[in-house]
Amino acid sequence: MTMPLIRNCVEKLSLALTCALMLCQPLAIDAQEGRRGAGQESGRARQDGGRMRPPVAVTCNRNNLTSYSGRVVSYSRWAGRITMTIDTDSDTTETVTLRYKSNSSPARWFLLRGERFKAGDWAKVEASKSRLLPEMRVTAWVCNDGRQPILDWQPPTADGPAPPSTP
Repeated sequence: MTMPLIRNCVEKLSLALTCALMLCQPLAIDAQEGRRGAGQESGRARQDGGRMRPPVAVTCNRNNLTSYSGRVVSYSRWAGRITMTIDTDSDTTETVTLRYKSNSSPARWFLLRGERFKAGDWAKVEASKSRLLPEMRVTAWVCNDGRQPILDWQPPTADGPAPPSTP
């Protein structure tokens, strides 16, 4: 091959590689902000692009963070583990597992509508142990570095089920 032909191939390969890297960059966060009522924003501020800003309790780098917002369709709580399946607002089905010491409470990794979870909040989430209230929604904040997910519960309001997280 001649030098100009090699140089042309290298330039095309470099351009293709640059485009591929740009397409494969992880999104900082992949969920959109929820709405609590007609025209009202929830307590979390929106970031550019309509993405939800993670709660303060979520401390991993945003480039290593994903969130799944939606309705919980399967939930089990055992000593040391909670597993749930979420029908997301993005039309996917995701399974999230929280593991913790069997003699401790998982509430350390819970929020209730973006606020710290308190002992009395269990009744706002579960009808009985390992049985959620109907129409329960959650945003699961999942760091890809092995940390436990943070579960932000969104119970139905007195007016009905919690609205979806996307408009």
